[in-house]
Amino acid sequence: MRSSVRCKILILSNTLLGHNPRVYAWTAWVASCHPVANMKSPPALFALLALFLLAVAGTTLIDHSGAMLLIRADNTAPQSSIERREAAYRANNIGAALLEQYKAKEAVESFTRALQIKPDLLVARVNLSIALYYLPDADGAKKEAERGLKQDPNAPQPHYILGLIARGQTRFDDAIAEFQERLRRSLTTKLRCTIWASC
Repeated sequence: MRSSVRCKILILSNTLLGHNPRVYAWTAWVASCHPVANMKSPPALFALLALFLLAVAGTTLIDHSGAMLLIRADNTAPQSSIERREAAYRANNIGAALLEQYKAKEAVESFTRALQIKPDLLVARVNLSIALYYLPDADGAKKEAERGLKQDPNAPQPHYILGLIARGQTRFDDAIAEFQERLRRSLTTKLRCTIWASC
């Protein structure tokens, strides 16, 4: 019975955290402190609770550098177009999460990585422009927003970023023109989605 408890906990820990050395330490401790090999004993319940909290902490508190290493590993292996697309979106999503944490420099690296994987990923180009704007690198942000417009002339987001840049440089007429263009394109996109259902 004692080995079956160890086996159950090992399977649970491998499922939740993969092959993590801390999990094996917890597994050994639970198996050794379990006096009657009965899951109702207080030490075993405490150990399972601790293992669960470790699993939750390990899966939610992801170290972004470790996540970046995973993406770099994805870049080095030969990939199908679907895998490359997924890796690019994953890098973009990590960049968005970093940007929400006000880590613009790391976000720029992640968006750049997404564009290295999939250069035509417009959402990553727009996000890179936003991250560069907050870095602050207005020239780089403008360049990326203009590239986004070349990629999709109907995209409203690059106009908004160009408006922010113009406003920050006290070019108010240019800023108003960009914001108006953003509104016009946004309304056009909504009408196209509503009337033709072509979104």
